[in-house]
Amino acid sequence: MTNKYLIDENEEKSLFNDALIIFDTSSLLDFYYYSSKTQNEIFDTVFRKIENRMWLPYQVFYEFQKNREKVMMKPIETYQSLLSKSKDNKDSGHFDEMHLIIKKFKTEQIANVKGHLKTLIEKTHKDDKHPFFEDKYFDHLEKRINLLDEYLSKTDEEFKNFKKLLEKDIKKKIKQIEKIKSSDSVYDSFKENFTIGEEWNYDELLAISKEGEFRYRNEIPPGFEDFDEKSGFQKYGDLILWKQLLRYANVNGKPVIFVTNDNKKDWWYFDGNVNTKSPRHELISEFSSNNEQKFWMYNSNDFLYKIKKILDLKIEDSSIEEVKEVYESHSSSTKDSILGEWLAKKHKWRMLITFEGKEKDNGLDFLSINDDGVKQGFEMKRAITSNYASIFGNLKKSILNKVEVISKNSLDRFTHIIEGKNKASATKIARHLVRTNPRRVLRENENDFNVIVGYFDKSRKEFIATFESEKLK
Repeated sequence: MTNKYLIDENEEKSLFNDALIIFDTSSLLDFYYYSSKTQNEIFDTVFRKIENRMWLPYQVFYEFQKNREKVMMKPIETYQSLLSKSKDNKDSGHFDEMHLIIKKFKTEQIANVKGHLKTLIEKTHKDDKHPFFEDKYFDHLEKRINLLDEYLSKTDEEFKNFKKLLEKDIKKKIKQIEKIKSSDSVYDSFKENFTIGEEWNYDELLAISKEGEFRYRNEIPPGFEDFDEKSGFQKYGDLILWKQLLRYANVNGKPVIFVTNDNKKDWWYFDGNVNTKSPRHELISEFSSNNEQKFWMYNSNDFLYKIKKILDLKIEDSSIEEVKEVYESHSSSTKDSILGEWLAKKHKWRMLITFEGKEKDNGLDFLSINDDGVKQGFEMKRAITSNYASIFGNLKKSILNKVEVISKNSLDRFTHIIEGKNKASATKIARHLVRTNPRRVLRENENDFNVIVGYFDKSRKEFIATFESEKLK
């Protein structure tokens, strides 16, 4: 008897040859980040091969239509951010920053250098006392400084001229992007290749919402991580698409491959908290009890790699690599680099190590070493809920765990980082930690333990801290 919670090579071959193939919203929207070459290769090679087996739950199609224009227009922001600084995007304004550095160097530093040279000449021009050098001694140096001043003036003008050219070309790029609204080849291809499920009525959605209340309180997947972030029926969007998927698979008596780039713990089990390992067992169990068929999940790049290999499709390796890069740029693994940057800016360490995959089995996400050789370890956990009992309970568990982690990794300090789902969640958690009992526990352990609470902004480009126990008075 095969284990339904695992998949072997033969089962995988069977799935890719026979299963219904269903994409979620995240995997569809990522197509707008692919180059035209990669898009067309997937449309012409992959979709053509599996076109009779491609289906979308209505909920996925609804979410895709609602969000596609926003995603399509995102490249406009990336072009605009090349020039000017944006309050909402720290990674912006690089051209203007370069120009400002040149101008500041010319107006402030060159003037400063000339001032020092003038003082040097004045101090050494009298031949009746030391120090003394002849009048022409510094002429060569003065010429070099004047040449640098002239060069910077020319560079300033070249920057101004280049900015005009860049602004002109950016406007052209933006016009090209805006044209996509009226002729969206991605949208057209999806409508052509996917069969789209029927919209469910209000009573059906209400029934799912009632079930969702129980499931989310007990963290039964999918979708419980959206509980505090959305409202209305959209709070249960993942559960709605899941129910639609179950019904369609049952009616057709077919196994399912589900392609999703939504790499959260209410869909996946992870290998070392980073790489997706397998679907949640609850999902596999619920699917098989409805259908007695196989259910498995892939992210976009794994799906593309597998279908190329199993169905012997001609897909360029560069296309698979591009899909992988887009997936990774939107995945939680990016959080590690963002948080690592935040930690590096906050502390002047000699070394900051980021652990990945199985390396995280040591209980750490990061390890820092300062100039004095002091070693500090960091673990990051995402808060599923922001209620007081859960936060305080997890804090006590982390403190109990710190002795083992400190000993295992020869640390001097251990830091527990709590990621809130959003600003409101992180702020609420911070308020809990300054209450009497958490504050007392933190102070009792302040010599080798501290807590940081924060969240990633909507662009997923910045970590913002709402609480640091080191600052508790």
